[in-house]
Amino acid sequence: MEIPDTPPSRTAVPRSLPGRIFDVLSGFGLATITLLLLGLLTWFATLEQVDNGLYPTLNKYFATDWRAIFLLPEINGKTVWLPLPGGYWVSSLAASSASGRVGGMPETSSPTSALSSCSSERA
Repeated sequence: MEIPDTPPSRTAVPRSLPGRIFDVLSGFGLATITLLLLGLLTWFATLEQVDNGLYPTLNKYFATDWRAIFLLPEINGKTVWLPLPGGYWVSSLAASSASGRVGGMPETSSPTSALSSCSSERA
């Protein structure tokens, strides 16, 4: 009897659209990008704060409304041509990315098995 060289392929069940969106929003790549962007925003805001003051700089970079979609940093009165997303939007993405994997929820194939494993851990 001959043993085949390759194992039989398993056909994976494709994920639903909400499942794929959840995977993207809770992925490591998105978390890394948002943290790097927040670091850049903080660095540029700190440099710009010297010339413009604290309150105007905070309103420009981290405004709590949706108006600042993109911004251009200014250092020593000169505009840096590096369009950065507004801090509100980057923070929102970072929070959604972090909330996807908070709590140590095990990755399982069905939502009911995840709930049953969580309830058995509490007991």
